[in-house]
Amino acid sequence: MPKLVTSTACLQCTLGSMTAKLKVDSQQFVKIEGEAVATEKDKVANKNIPSFGNCSRSWYHPVCSPQPQPWQKTAKCDSINGAKKLTINSFCQCTFGGKIQFKDSGKNQYAEVEE
Repeated sequence: MPKLVTSTACLQCTLGSMTAKLKVDSQQFVKIEGEAVATEKDKVANKNIPSFGNCSRSWYHPVCSPQPQPWQKTAKCDSINGAKKLTINSFCQCTFGGKIQFKDSGKNQYAEVEE
């Protein structure tokens, strides 16, 4: 079973030049190791999902301005206030063609959920 994701989890985009940290603000009351558990509502560009440096979608490498679509592969049966929790296997597509996914689960080393 995949691990749940918490605030400060490391994200990467297949078209970005660097990694970025997720910022969870969809809720602040369910925590693991002092960090908020991420939900499918944590997908706002430049708020929850910061820039990934330069975007390689074109030859001149413009600065990344992520445009995330809804999260996929969220927890099936586990939610917070109706929003499904994110797992290490969750990902979302960027409208520019990249795939945004997790490199780690943040502070969570133990809590798992059914996917």
